[in-house]
Amino acid sequence: MHQVTVWLTGYPQTLKPSVVLPKAIPAPSTLSTDTTTTDRINIIIIIYKGNLHQYRFTNRYLTINRYPYYILFYNSVLYHLPKRNGILTISKDQFIVTALSMKWSGSTKYGFAVGRVRFLETTLLDRGRYDRLIQVSDLSGMRTVLTDTVYGRFLGERDAGVNLEKVFISAGSDNFSFLTEYCINPWVLNIFRLGADICNLKTVLKERVADIKPDLTRQFHQGNWNNEALSDLAEERPRAKPVQVRNVITSVLRDYEKEHDPALLDFRLDQLEQEMALELASRSPFLTGLFLLHADIENLRTFIRVRVLGKAQALLDRAFLPGGSIAVSFLASLLKENWDAVVTRFCFSLYRRLIENGAGYAVTRGSLVRMERLSREMELSYLRQTRYATFGYEPLVSYYLFRENELTNLRQIYAAKKAGMPREEQKELVAYVD
Repeated sequence: MHQVTVWLTGYPQTLKPSVVLPKAIPAPSTLSTDTTTTDRINIIIIIYKGNLHQYRFTNRYLTINRYPYYILFYNSVLYHLPKRNGILTISKDQFIVTALSMKWSGSTKYGFAVGRVRFLETTLLDRGRYDRLIQVSDLSGMRTVLTDTVYGRFLGERDAGVNLEKVFISAGSDNFSFLTEYCINPWVLNIFRLGADICNLKTVLKERVADIKPDLTRQFHQGNWNNEALSDLAEERPRAKPVQVRNVITSVLRDYEKEHDPALLDFRLDQLEQEMALELASRSPFLTGLFLLHADIENLRTFIRVRVLGKAQALLDRAFLPGGSIAVSFLASLLKENWDAVVTRFCFSLYRRLIENGAGYAVTRGSLVRMERLSREMELSYLRQTRYATFGYEPLVSYYLFRENELTNLRQIYAAKKAGMPREEQKELVAYVD
């Protein structure tokens, strides 16, 4: 069974309708159906005269012109959205609809891996354990709490708890080794190797522009590109591959020579990573949706930096990630509106809480810490859908990312305790979804 959720942002002002309906919206049972289509729609969100309605379809299929569509009604007008790789999206200056069709891969080759994952999910830290970690007063107490968890095996007897970062590094390597051991689809694994490759490339490029001799004795973990490949890319050698990456490096270094802004390297390589990840994930509705969500969240965070924290408007264009459902022109238009209008634009959106609570905290405190937490919790909620997948790589990927989020939580608590951050503020660091 496919799970479908429709997310709405803003109000449609100008959008060419495909069908004009009578004044009264027809009941769902009167919609055309076709049992030959393979996509099931179980939720349709309808906005009619300012009111929000949901219709659920449990045993019906909907098609328009022989193709499956998600539909939106607005003031007696039917808008339909064509399917594209499991992601349905339409974006106008004042109107955004994104719908995600979740279809699991269902590969039985992952049967044993999923069994292992279901057991290991029970070892993830629960909220009570996080509360204990926050309540302890020092790093020694944090070490004591972790001793009774899966992290206990990474704690040496002589470790006094003052350098838990080594523990987190070992746990991260172990987590990636687990993913590598059980992931039988190389393209899936390459998606998660890509992040390490881009991170390593950023380091080498920054050393180049700073005229620092690269330290090729450095150990690069988890990525596909070894020291030689990274050096070739950073130096733009003709043999450097992938060619796509080499071309981007040539372009960004040319821009850097004009502006001497190291942030340009980060922005363009983040965009490159997103583009390459989307290309690799194109065969997977689950992973495509994850990167769509990631792009929207990061772009909204950039928008808040510009709007709330007073950053330059040019940051929005430079840092904007491709592949999301929210257009940069839409966000740019919101920079000129009052804050209440901005919040209203997202009133029916998946991102409503992120804007109201996360951005609201940034306004009052001048900090994005809550927005960071809410952003990660949105991605965790998305990953939680895999609890309904019996087979396939999706539960394995989700478990890997849950553990990575857990390590992020622990690193942030660790850093907060070293810095003497109050306990109440430490709670804002923990991204957790029941």
